[in-house]
Amino acid sequence: EPVSTMMIVDDADTKLVGAAGPYSVGERPTLTCRAYGGDPPPIVNWWRDDRLLDHTYHHAQASRGGRGGGEPVVENTIHLRSLKKSDLKATYTCKAHNHDLAPSKEAIVEIDMNFGPESVVVRGLEGPISAGRPHQVVCEAR
Repeated sequence: EPVSTMMIVDDADTKLVGAAGPYSVGERPTLTCRAYGGDPPPIVNWWRDDRLLDHTYHHAQASRGGRGGGEPVVENTIHLRSLKKSDLKATYTCKAHNHDLAPSKEAIVEIDMNFGPESVVVRGLEGPISAGRPHQVVCEAR
């Protein structure tokens, strides 16, 4: 019996669909993949691009969405390293496989990030300024 459903959640247990974040540079997000159902229980792995990141997983009983039923679930959690700008749009794939005759099932998220400016320059304050008189300044953020 193949895996029925897969989902990825963040550290707040919020279901992620397509994207994770937005995060800031330096954050260390946690992503958990859940594979529901499947007999035998699936092997659940995390990948980034074509590189296997984590093959440790554990079996648990879960009641998906609080509806009860205790459908079996296999989870694999990864703790990402401190994010860099180069992690923007990085793709993390969770794959579940439980039988050679059944295709793998997967869930994918792409890392979304927010960046602050690298520099801020204020122009237009070259000469003396006086209180009560209008002055034009330009603020440039890069």
